[in-house]
This record gives sequence, C-alpha cells and structure tokens, in this order.
Amino acid sequence: AEHLQALLPQQIWNLSSGINAEYGEADKYFRQALKIADNNIRKFVSIPTSHDSKANSLHRRDINICVYARRRVAMCLRKMGKLKECIKITRELIKEFPLMSVLHIHENLIEALLAQKAYNEVQQLLTRYDDLTLPKSAVICYSAALLKIRPVSEKFFADVTAKKGLTALQFTAVEALQRAVEFNPHVPQYLLEEKPIILPPEHLLKRGDSEAIAYSFYHAAHWKEVPGSIKFLKCFWKETFKLIPFPLEKGKLFHPYTSGTEETDRELLPAFHDVSVYPKKELPFFLVFTAGLCLFTLSLALLTHFYPIFMGELARIALEYFATPFAMIAEHLQALLPQQIWNLSSGINAEYGGKTDHSTTRTPLEARRLRSYRLFLLPRCTLEGSSRFHKISQVFLEGNIQADSFPPGEGKALPSLHQWY
Repeated sequence: AEHLQALLPQQIWNLSSGINAEYGEADKYFRQALKIADNNIRKFVSIPTSHDSKANSLHRRDINICVYARRRVAMCLRKMGKLKECIKITRELIKEFPLMSVLHIHENLIEALLAQKAYNEVQQLLTRYDDLTLPKSAVICYSAALLKIRPVSEKFFADVTAKKGLTALQFTAVEALQRAVEFNPHVPQYLLEEKPIILPPEHLLKRGDSEAIAYSFYHAAHWKEVPGSIKFLKCFWKETFKLIPFPLEKGKLFHPYTSGTEETDRELLPAFHDVSVYPKKELPFFLVFTAGLCLFTLSLALLTHFYPIFMGELARIALEYFATPFAMIAEHLQALLPQQIWNLSSGINAEYGGKTDHSTTRTPLEARRLRSYRLFLLPRCTLEGSSRFHKISQVFLEGNIQADSFPPGEGKALPSLHQWY
C-alpha cells in the first residue's frame, strides 16, 4: 500500500476514499431507516386485534421501506467489497419476501455471485428464475449466455471453428447468445465498447437502450473476467441476430420487439447520449449493387425506347467526354515519341493488312491527324449518320484518301472532324 501510494497520484486515493466514505454514509442512513421500519412492523404484528384500512396501508408502507432499505444496504456492501455480507442479506430478503420477485432482487444476488466468481451458485439461481412463466431481463439472459460461453471461450479460435465447425458445447453457447441478443440487441455494442457507456438512469425500460446501459455498466467486468468471452461475443452476436427472421413482426423466442422503445429511452436517457435504436439488418453490398445496376439499365432501356434521338445524342456527348482524355494522351504520346516509331508501326499494320499505308508520303501533321481520326472517330457516330460513318471509316481504314472523298472545296487538304461529320 505504501508503494502504491508513492506511485499513484494523491487525487486517486482521495477519490477512492471519498467513494467508500459515501457508500459507508449511505449504508448508515439506510440502516437507520431499516431499524425504524422493523420496529413499526413488530408493533403491528404484536397487536392481535383487527386493524383498520389506514393501519393496513401503513403496514404495507413499512414492508416496502424495509425491503427497499435492506436491498440498498446489500448494494452498498457490494460496492464496498463486502460480498459475503451482501449475499447473506440478499438471500435472507428473498427468503422472507418471496412475493417480491417483481422487484428483481435476485438480479442483485446474481451480480454479487458473479463478482465472487461463484458460477455454480449462479447456475442454480438461473435454473430457478430462468423459467418461461417468469419475466425475463437482460441480467437473466446474458448471465445464462455467459455461463454457457465460459466452458468454450478459453479454447475458442475463429479460424479453427470455421474449418471444423461448431462443437456441441459451442452450439449450445451460440443458442444461448442468440436468445440473449433477441431479448435485448443493444447490449453487445456496449460490452464490445463500440459505444460509450454512461451512468445508468434511475428508471429502466425492458429490452431498451436504458436496460442495456445498466447491464453493461454493472456486468461488463464479469465478461472481462472470463477469458475469451468478449472474443466469442464479437464473433457470433451479429450472426445470431441475422437468424431472427422478422424481429419487429414476429419473434423467435420472445414477443416481437416493440417499436416504441426508442421514444421512451429518449425520455429516460440524457440528451447528450446517442440512443441506440433496434439494429437494422444490413443487406450485402453485392445484392445492393446488383439491384441498383438493374434499375439503372431498365431506366436507360425505357428512355431509349421512348426518346431514341435524344438518348442517341446524349450517348454521343457522353462518349465524347470519355474519349477526350484518351485523345489528349494520344496527342502527347505522338509529340513525345519519335516519328520513326509511328512510321514503323504504320508499316507493320500495312504489311499484316496487305495494304499500303500512304501516311509515309504525307506530312507529319497530316499523318498524326489521320491516326487520331482513325482512333477516335467512333464517338461521332449517331443513329442518323450510321451509314455515312461506315463509308468514312472504310475510307480511313483502307488508307485510300482521294480528292473526291473530301467535301467540296477542300481539294486534297485533310478535312477536319466536323467537316467529315
């Protein structure tokens, strides 16, 4: 302790001491209220005569105060690290007031037993309260999943499981995790630290974001105490969520998830917190891309059918824009490379084609323009001028540039692209 006090700042020790002092002071006041409520209950029981309605209402009030105060005393003891005393008080409270199960006192006992690492006792408690007829909570479902994951998480490897498949114990753990995720799908994001955890609110909403925050705030340390449990959760929670077919319409193990939880959570949680909504199922990228491509193709086909001239002109303009960078690159290459290389390539093409390329007898400027026209004349083709383009392209490809092939008044000068069009 002396070495730790020397290493750590004094503010940390003051903070921890202040927290323990606050819990100790709260424990003292709760014990005073418990003492007064117990005295009132003894007075009521000691009088054998019948009581009026006012006395009965006061007696019910004293019982509620007694249960509340004893529960808070146990929670203060757990916060101060006195787990044995906390477990003792909670067990006595459950035994004396079995009808108070609606207050979920057994969840406080589960939390204390998990902090003590008494997993066998937690399993016995879950066997008693994890029943179909009893109301569920995130503590019940995720604690049961944690106990199922614990035997297989330490030796779990995702690559080995992908090759060999799931064992019987791993399959049981995945089923328990699927059940927990269906009940409250917001919890894994907080346990995996994908979303920041804030202080839990005073009131909770079952299956909502507020319950997920409260569970993660108090039970995240229990998951980290089990080796490999976080890795197992990260590997399987999204896959188990995908197994739920229509969570907002039809549940698999529980009732359908209510759509009004988001509005209620916004009222319970602070304004700065980003409320987690029910996770939407993400469609695969290939499916979305294929659907978008089909819709785009269908739109083009319909527009081409109803407006052929307009779509042809639009396609010509688009091809011109796409071909412009390539034309500029070709001109730069022609300017950079020696003329002998272009003459050699033209001679090879003429040899394989059986024709004589007359570009060698023309000026370098005319030969360069002619090759550019051969490469990039295709975008100038439209629906109306297809036959004309075919004639011009044949003349260019054969290399027979005659005076009668040019537009009137041009002579043997090489025509421009607009004049040919």
